Amino acid sequence: MGTYFLYTQQLSGLPFLPAAACGLLATAVLNVNNVRDIESDARNGKITLAVRLGRANAINYHWALLGLALLLTLIYLVALPVPLAGWSSLLVAKPLTDAARTLSHSRDGEILTGMLKKTAISTLLYSVLLSIGLALF
Repeated sequence: MGTYFLYTQQLSGLPFLPAAACGLLATAVLNVNNVRDIESDARNGKITLAVRLGRANAINYHWALLGLALLLTLIYLVALPVPLAGWSSLLVAKPLTDAARTLSHSRDGEILTGMLKKTAISTLLYSVLLSIGLALF
């Protein structure tokens, strides 16, 4: 948002949308880790958000993070005449929802570690694709 102001010399709420989406996806990566470790964290007295919420609510929270990130991105892309390359950032919806579905149904640590990696790589890919799309704008 600071870069936007630096170059345009104006304030706008529009840059908040992709910035918030990136933050929500980064939070989703952390949440996968917390859900994966929820039992051991609870046993060891670590009071993470996932421990406080419980597994079911932490998974609902995860779906909310993903849904809101994708919704904010969609609103942003519709509000601007962003080229197709920017819209390609939404391609991460499939791997993110696949990972979230696995998170919802699995308690296996190795599988969830894979979902952690998939979520992190999808978040990186989202940022790169959106950046390329905006650079072409």
